[in-house]
Amino acid sequence: MADRELLESAAKATGIELWHEDVFTTGLTQKVSDNGILRWNPLTNDGDALRLAVQLKTPMQFPDWENITRTWASKSNPDAFDELHKGDPYAATRRAITRAAAEIGSKEAAVKTCNTRAAQPEQVDCPPAAMWAHSARG
Repeated sequence: MADRELLESAAKATGIELWHEDVFTTGLTQKVSDNGILRWNPLTNDGDALRLAVQLKTPMQFPDWENITRTWASKSNPDAFDELHKGDPYAATRRAITRAAAEIGSKEAAVKTCNTRAAQPEQVDCPPAAMWAHSARG
């Protein structure tokens, strides 16, 4: 997944309203009020990544035996998102947090799509609603 798609999916997980792409940075622009906008990029900004992790209660691990940061989209999801530190453990941690948030955002978007198509369930490959209701945020 490209960085832009990762950021857009992560924003969906938290309900952040993205206004448009900021052409001057690698981030996206977050609309915070009728007259206010902020640049938002948890891939490059420690504060944005920390707020994302706290809001989504992202489980994290820093194994002593590996040079990685490991996150999960939820406590009940066994699939981990590992990022090698490659000399920058902070960047790896921001990316791991953003990847977990993007997974949550993607699942929530899929549930919304399935809910809007509920009248024709045979035409949509949707997971059981009960499964997502409990696993999307752990």
